Amino acid sequence: MAKIEYEIIGVSNFLTDAEYSFHIFNFIKDFEDKFLLAESITIHFEESINQNPNKPVLNVLTVSDDGRSIKLVHKSSRFSQPKGGMSKPSVSDFFSGLKFFMENTVIAGDHERFELLNNNQDE
Repeated sequence: MAKIEYEIIGVSNFLTDAEYSFHIFNFIKDFEDKFLLAESITIHFEESINQNPNKPVLNVLTVSDDGRSIKLVHKSSRFSQPKGGMSKPSVSDFFSGLKFFMENTVIAGDHERFELLNNNQDE
């Protein structure tokens, strides 16, 4: 089973708000048993201000050469609102987006690396 550690970067990051931080620990821990190859996953949650909601800020995923260590910089954006101020994603939007990214990119990539390693050992 992989060990996932995370850090919320920035004191003004909206993820420090109770409505998000209350759920994030258990949400992340639910993914630990889904990894086949990776043993250590580190997630840094960063917040950015995005002036163009149609052009999302991309996450950064780094995998060690042996596939056993993964570092993810997950970037969440606030957007400028017409009357001033900044919007933040709803709790459900944030967690559904994170779940989609974890399942379809991070975990799917881990499974592909695991299968590739097993196929190479069979040859």
